[in-house]
Amino acid sequence: MSTARRILIVDDEVDVANILKDLLSVFDYDVAVCYDSTAAVEMALQYKPHVAFVDIGMPRADGFQVIASLRSHPATRCLRAVAHSAWGDAATVSKALASGFDAHATKPVRLERLLELASEEYWADRSAS
Repeated sequence: MSTARRILIVDDEVDVANILKDLLSVFDYDVAVCYDSTAAVEMALQYKPHVAFVDIGMPRADGFQVIASLRSHPATRCLRAVAHSAWGDAATVSKALASGFDAHATKPVRLERLLELASEEYWADRSAS
């Protein structure tokens, strides 16, 4: 049985999602990808990720709608969620955090930041403070 942390990537940009998956997989994370924002909650319920990276700017349902759906479901209410967006201005970051995301990462995310946000230690440190 794998002890790898499960990471869910929700992004309609196939190349971006696959690059994140490939990078995290190199570091022994178990990564699933969802290219359809409307299927993200169902995938999270089935996959039970520790952390989800959710793009904000997606068609049909944007990242703000995805996080609202995740937070409204009892099984995903406490999921660690990172807004992953090309929009990194202060207003967008504030809106993301106010909307229910736990953190924000601006695209293209640096490898160090990606690994930090995927790590158990990062979230444990935040819970302890």
